[in-house]
Amino acid sequence: MLLSVIVIFLISIGIKITADGHRYLGSFIGIKKATESYVATKVEEWVQDIKDISTAASSETQLAHVGFYFDAILENKCEEFNPDSQSILKAKKECKAMKTKMEEDRKFHLLNTSSASLRRQIALLSEKGASAWLSTLPLKNCGFVLSKQQFQDGLRLRYNIPLVGVSLECACGKSNSINHALICKLGGYTHLRHNHLRDTLFNLLDVVFKDVVKEPQLLPVTNEHLPRGTTLKQDARLDISCRGFYSALDKTFIDVRVLHPNSQSNLEKPLLSMYRCHEEEKKTKYLQRIIQVEKANFSPFVMSTTGGIAPEATAFLKKLAQKLSAKLNRSYPNIMGYLRRKLRFELLKTTLMAVRGFRRNSNV
Repeated sequence: MLLSVIVIFLISIGIKITADGHRYLGSFIGIKKATESYVATKVEEWVQDIKDISTAASSETQLAHVGFYFDAILENKCEEFNPDSQSILKAKKECKAMKTKMEEDRKFHLLNTSSASLRRQIALLSEKGASAWLSTLPLKNCGFVLSKQQFQDGLRLRYNIPLVGVSLECACGKSNSINHALICKLGGYTHLRHNHLRDTLFNLLDVVFKDVVKEPQLLPVTNEHLPRGTTLKQDARLDISCRGFYSALDKTFIDVRVLHPNSQSNLEKPLLSMYRCHEEEKKTKYLQRIIQVEKANFSPFVMSTTGGIAPEATAFLKKLAQKLSAKLNRSYPNIMGYLRRKLRFELLKTTLMAVRGFRRNSNV
């Protein structure tokens, strides 16, 4: 009698009582038939979502691709499950470990069965931050929006697929290709790529540091004994300078370089050696002059056209992320993630411009 009264009361206030089962923490607890029915309903919803995303992809390619990122775990058999926080945490760790192992095994298989060019392509795409643009929401205020053509061209560059509608011959007279377009001086796109990355970095530094200057002129060399290879030009300039980066009031000079890893001079070098070589070239040219004449710090900031970041540039970004985190009262991981995405998007846009951009023959 008391049980019947309790049941009637619970029903009257909108609580549903069932013996079949119910959804709990994103899963379903109950008898096998009810669980299978729940899963079938979810699958129908996911199928409809995929259809909607496919329809949207014809006009909003980038947004549809980002929307496609979701994980669904379907069990082969439905058994009773007594959920608790420890069990859930353990299951998550096991799933993550299994996924990581599967990815590593697949990568190992690909690297051992593919050509040298494909292995290099995989290594470039595996660099931290190189693929950040693929899973980032297209936020206009952050500059993370790509046009339909830009997004499709980005995918083609990523997977080394020839672009559609690009001339087979460059205006400079040489055979046109993605690699040629990214190193060809005609049209000024290599300078644009460098300058845009410099300007992006300048704007980020200007948020938190003082006396941020673009293209500062170096003090003239007088009687200093500088090592061989150091630039002695009296009108020498670097890309950016600021104060307070490493220590209060101290000045730091930054010089930017964007290299193409598949150019003839870089193609045979392992990625780490390639980055180190370009960093050392910058340091040979400027480091001792900055230390002895300017009494300041120097940081080479090297990135590749595929989005890779050299070791010293990575350390520089981590330091910048710490300063921005303290200034803006935001978490360090979020700031670091934003910096990687911001630089990757700006670099990708200028890279795509170089591939598609108009070039005029200088003799015409």
